[in-house]
Amino acid sequence: MRSIEERLHKIKGEQTGVDTDSIDEQLAVNLHDKEFGKECPVCGREYAKRKQKCKVTGCNNAVLRLSKRPQEDVPETSRKRARYSMTRHEFMPSGCIDTKNIVSRTKNPYEHIHSNHPESPIKIKARDPVFCNPNSYASCITVLRSIGKDLKVQKYDPTSCRKWAVIICDGLPFSLCTKLLKETYTCSVCNAAIFTRKGMASHLADVHDVELQENSELMPEFGWVLLRIGYGHYEMNMVRF
Repeated sequence: MRSIEERLHKIKGEQTGVDTDSIDEQLAVNLHDKEFGKECPVCGREYAKRKQKCKVTGCNNAVLRLSKRPQEDVPETSRKRARYSMTRHEFMPSGCIDTKNIVSRTKNPYEHIHSNHPESPIKIKARDPVFCNPNSYASCITVLRSIGKDLKVQKYDPTSCRKWAVIICDGLPFSLCTKLLKETYTCSVCNAAIFTRKGMASHLADVHDVELQENSELMPEFGWVLLRIGYGHYEMNMVRF
């Protein structure tokens, strides 16, 4: 109790007495702009959005919306400060990608983390399709292994530096892949992907004439997969419920 009391006193002493931050200031600016939507460009008097003319004697100028004011007249607190870089990729008819930086970078909180990505934009390309319907465990295994080999994951290419990959899917494939990640193993003899421990025991006995020990550890096949839910999964669940 004494330690907690000392820490509370220390935290209380660090308080500056200011209860607002940049978010509160931005919110106040937004509420002000919502109530006073127009301003006279000559005298600077603010008006409601329905007003068209300035009421100051001798002025009688057309009032402008706050969003149409010159940039230098916009208060500093109402300007949007970009903190991160965002890149938009547009696919052109020729198959190339038109990359446009739509927000400039002013601060990168991850500069201290080493990255293997090149400084130039990465070229995005569509891979060849896997001609099978991912509606069963066997077909999903085929698709995931094909993706891993195309990406040259270390699991299939020991000389590669790529250790994992993000795979996005939804619907039935997502439900099947969720279970595959936990219960698919690699055969230590022929490197085949076998679903469930029971299936591995049968595979070893029938194909390699080897008995699987009860306490033996198996190598997971898809430990390199970072599975993400696609938007279609959310939409189907919303329709369902």
